[in-house]
Amino acid sequence: MMTSEDEERVLGAVQKTVRFYNKPWDDLTRQFWRQWVRQQRDAEVVLDALRQYPNIGRFCPKPADIYSIMLETKPARSNYSEPEIVDTCPPEIRKAWSYWIPQFWGDPLPFNDVDADVKVDDSQAEAWLILINQEAKKFNLPDSIPETHKLQEIWA
Repeated sequence: MMTSEDEERVLGAVQKTVRFYNKPWDDLTRQFWRQWVRQQRDAEVVLDALRQYPNIGRFCPKPADIYSIMLETKPARSNYSEPEIVDTCPPEIRKAWSYWIPQFWGDPLPFNDVDADVKVDDSQAEAWLILINQEAKKFNLPDSIPETHKLQEIWA
C-alpha cells in the first residue's frame, strides 16, 4: 500500500491533471479520487499513468481511465524459471550417502544411486562409512550421522 506521502503526491498529480482539463478541484472530486488512490498499491505506476493520460485522453480523466493505462503499461510477467539443479556431488560420495542414509534412519530413499542388484560388501560399506563421516565433519553436519555410526577417529 502507499504511504501517506505517496498518496499526497498522487493526489497532487491528479489535481494538476484535473485542472489541466479546466475542471474544478472541489471537495467531492478530491474525496472521490482519494478513495480510489487508497486502493492502489504503487504510487509510481499511478503517476506514470497520469503522465501518459494527456497523450491519449481528450477529456478529464476518471479513475477507470487511469486504471486502464496502468493495466496496459504493467510490465509483463517475468519469464523467470528456476535454474536447473546441477549435481556437483562426486559419484562416490553420492553412492556412499545413498547406501548409508537408509541404514541410519530405516527409510528408503525416494531415489537410489546404489543398484539393488549390486551387493555392497563389508569393506565397501566400511569405506563409505569413513567417507561420509569425513564429509559430514568437513561440512560441519554432525547431526547427519547417528551417534552409533560416528567414527571417533574422525569426530574426536
